[in-house]
Amino acid sequence: MGRKNYSAVRRQQLRKATAPEPYWVSRSPKEFYDLLVQHQVTVLNQTPSAFTQLIEVDQDYSVDALKLRYVIFGGEVLQIKTLVPWFERHGDRFPQLINMYGITETTVHVTYKILSTDNIEQVSSPIGKALGDLKIYILDRDLQPVPIGVTGELHIGGAGLARGYLNRPELTAERFIPNPFDLHNSKLYKTGDLGRYLPDGNIEFIGRIDNQVKVRGYRIETGEIESTLTQHPSVKQAVVLATEDNSGNKSLVAYLVLESETPEGSQTEAIGKLKQYLKQRLPQYMIPSGFVVLPQLPLTPNGKVDRKALPIPDNISSVSTEYVAPETETQKALAEIWQEVLGIEQVGMHDNFFDLGGHSLLAVRLMAEIEKEFGQNISLAALFQGPTLEKLAILLRQSGDAGTPIREIQPKISLTQKTDTHSWSPLVAIQPQGNHPPFFCMPGSGGNVVYFHQLARHLGNEQPFYALQPPSLDGVSEPFSSLEEVAAYYLQAIQTLQPSSPYFLGGHSFGGLVTFEMAQQLQQKGETVALLALFDFPAPLQGTTPKQLDWDDTRWLSNIAHMLEILSGKNFDISYETLKPLTPEAQLNYLKRQMEIVSLLPPNSGIERVRGIVQTIKAEELAFMSYLPQRSYQGAITLFRTSKVDRDELGMLGDIPTDTTWGWNQFSSQPVEVHVVPGNHITMLSEPHVMVLAEKLKFCLAKAWKTEL
Repeated sequence: MGRKNYSAVRRQQLRKATAPEPYWVSRSPKEFYDLLVQHQVTVLNQTPSAFTQLIEVDQDYSVDALKLRYVIFGGEVLQIKTLVPWFERHGDRFPQLINMYGITETTVHVTYKILSTDNIEQVSSPIGKALGDLKIYILDRDLQPVPIGVTGELHIGGAGLARGYLNRPELTAERFIPNPFDLHNSKLYKTGDLGRYLPDGNIEFIGRIDNQVKVRGYRIETGEIESTLTQHPSVKQAVVLATEDNSGNKSLVAYLVLESETPEGSQTEAIGKLKQYLKQRLPQYMIPSGFVVLPQLPLTPNGKVDRKALPIPDNISSVSTEYVAPETETQKALAEIWQEVLGIEQVGMHDNFFDLGGHSLLAVRLMAEIEKEFGQNISLAALFQGPTLEKLAILLRQSGDAGTPIREIQPKISLTQKTDTHSWSPLVAIQPQGNHPPFFCMPGSGGNVVYFHQLARHLGNEQPFYALQPPSLDGVSEPFSSLEEVAAYYLQAIQTLQPSSPYFLGGHSFGGLVTFEMAQQLQQKGETVALLALFDFPAPLQGTTPKQLDWDDTRWLSNIAHMLEILSGKNFDISYETLKPLTPEAQLNYLKRQMEIVSLLPPNSGIERVRGIVQTIKAEELAFMSYLPQRSYQGAITLFRTSKVDRDELGMLGDIPTDTTWGWNQFSSQPVEVHVVPGNHITMLSEPHVMVLAEKLKFCLAKAWKTEL
């Protein structure tokens, strides 16, 4: 080798020996940052976790040290709140931050979302819209498109999709399925990822299906818990895992990076506040049993969060929702009933019926099952007084000892029922805690108030929430014949609890019309209505004759059965032709049997509950048809309308007014305030849509409260 060649090789060896290895540069955020500055890098592809560490280093440099034009995220879920320090220094225009969602089967990107400061408050990871040669379908398990805002599995189609896996025909057939929305024999790829469409057409990424864990029989998406945690101002990053102890019992553990370094004592206080925060936003079975605070999350060589490297906690910080097995015979019997009604494997002492998925029709079945097992006629008021297994067992034992039907265990309000001899109140305290003025809410046709539970929970523990139910639900009391009677009866109950103004009233569906009449009667008495909130119900039309006035009892029953089908999502297999040959009592029994078949009632249930539901719905519908306000309301009306209007879901109505106020401007002396909320007439009060409704209602309540003060 000549001297010249030897020197060149030697210089190359020396450069290799002194230059930092790429791997170690990538492991050191500071060295990597220096590399970006030195080479004036303009486009950076990085995982969100790695970029979070880069943001910390960026604080020590001048704001113009980097020459980046674009930062492109991929590889893992972006917790957008982590970008706040970056946006505060650099804004959102230069460089532009872009979140990409991609899969190998499209080599590699599928969607893109240019991020801005407007996205900071977003709960989940925004992934935007599909690239030009791809299409995204968000489908349920039956490959049907899910509504806007509802979570489903992402399916990818279009010219940019691969044909399959090389030499893997079985796997190809499993993941590349026929596209049911295309006539040209194209394929869809099942990603195994969960997402949902937003009203503006963008997509939020929720998480992986295989990140779902099963804890005590509940299938839980840990990404939803992580997103909720990162909304809290003290949490910078969050990862939630399901851990298993030596006995095989699983529990959820949250690993947190807090916004600032805090001493251990303050960390304990912060975790306590986080638990309370989660209780207001998530079902109790989704609240982690343990919290571990870390200075930073461990990363894999690819810059993703290394979940396997997260430490197993030695001492889990327990919350009150840890599983506690039923002990007494009453508790065990109740647990078996709950498991059967809710369709879950295990129920503990501190589990809450509503947080486990209990809704209005399941509550009817629960009450019927308890009546069969214990001989106690439980009321909705008692169910809200004792929503946990432990509390309900105590109520059952106390009523059994006293020989008192549990339906008489009511809030301490005395009100004489129209056709009954004992003291009974229509008021149901769904959430009686808090220092704010109480909000009184009237339910839709049928009068079952259970479905207000989620709205009350999202309004928070500071907002007392009461609902009112008609006495005729017992199947014995006669229903009211006019809407004015219903309103007067409800006002009598409300004023026993709150004798004087200001009043905060709301009503859903038929309950909205009752609320309107209540406000009219209050004004006639010289009282003040601070808020009149109507949930998704149009004003009564003048000069129309409802076709229902000509219906016979059979037509009424068949249509009421259809309404119950919509509410429950079940098929009763009932038609007018099926019912017509039967006597009225046989028709009721037929409906009862069909409700038993679809597990909305236990076998051999009493007929009274079904009779109560049917007679209440019919009476309320007739009261609605004959009601026409005689004067305008001298105040403001707040209307919450859904983004999707379905006349069938609105009930037995004719035409709907076409103006934005749904006709309420004719009956108000002031402009009607209209809020459009996601969902339809039924789902607006269910997850996830109810969260939006609650936020808007909370704002309206606060505004009205301040005005009155």
